[in-house]
Amino acid sequence: MPYFKRIREFQRVLPLNAPHFSRPDCEVILVLDEPSEEADVLRLVRDFPSIRWRVVVNDFDHPWRPPCRSINVGIRNAVGEHVLVMSPESAFVTDVPSVALAHIAENPGTAALGHVAFGTFDQVAAADGSLAAAYTGPITPYGSICVARERLEALHGYDEGFDRWGGDDDNLRVRLMMTDTYLFPLVDMKLLHLSFEPRKVRQVSEPPPPDYAERIFSPASAQANPDGWGESFRRIAFDWRT
Repeated sequence: MPYFKRIREFQRVLPLNAPHFSRPDCEVILVLDEPSEEADVLRLVRDFPSIRWRVVVNDFDHPWRPPCRSINVGIRNAVGEHVLVMSPESAFVTDVPSVALAHIAENPGTAALGHVAFGTFDQVAAADGSLAAAYTGPITPYGSICVARERLEALHGYDEGFDRWGGDDDNLRVRLMMTDTYLFPLVDMKLLHLSFEPRKVRQVSEPPPPDYAERIFSPASAQANPDGWGESFRRIAFDWRT
């Protein structure tokens, strides 16, 4: 779970996801890509001792960047057989981990893609707290993926060279298909990405280089990074294993 300055949203969403995160076969790798909210995050995770947390922190502050490096740090720190990539602002509308794992168990060699809708905390409150009622369109098969960890490791994770918003999920999917990992969008794998204000579409500040789209959709290799990927930072701030 890549994390970048989202403490207010995380405080609201975590109690909703906690019953799913607390399952005995689950651990949550929370990867802070800068350190400014570390103390607040640690106080929060300690309020949920039934969850197997590993919190990894980047000690160097920086502006927003694509979450590829953070996700890769999480992959390299995970010990589970499967990895579910998701946002800390995304609430499970259905039992997403169970839906994803059941699909992969029945269809080995596949990846399960979640369907994500966008909403506000006010919309959930207006629906009497019902995430299902607030789960309305537009709904897209983006923002979450569950796949065997060994398949992500074979790809060397997400492409850490991306420096713009967008494209990293597409690129990973293309590279998974290059290794005969079949992708299945599951309509019952529902997540609601929550915020305080209605979502605004991120505007591209300047046109990307001409080869950027080709790099996203037509990568030269299934492997994205050299050895050392996922090791941009390593400090463990909290660990259920110790």
